[in-house]
Amino acid sequence: IPHGIHVWIERFTKLKPLAFRSAATPAEAKDWIKHMEKLFQVLGCPDNFKTRLAAFKLEGDALSWWKAHLRTQVGGDAFADTCTWVAFR
Repeated sequence: IPHGIHVWIERFTKLKPLAFRSAATPAEAKDWIKHMEKLFQVLGCPDNFKTRLAAFKLEGDALSWWKAHLRTQVGGDAFADTCTWVAFR
């Protein structure tokens, strides 16, 4: 049975994913990506929801960066629905 994003957000938040605000080093960002990938694996999350779920946990400077990035993309906010996890990482 296919599930919509609302089901995945509920499942995802139950695992208490870490928020990402900023990274002092590239290693900090990589650690957060690894944390997200671990959660996606446990959930069996399909690729088409990974970017949206990860973006849901962006805060502060990281969220500002993501919103600015979306404004530069064709489709604007809709780009978040089509941006692959590989591209987001």
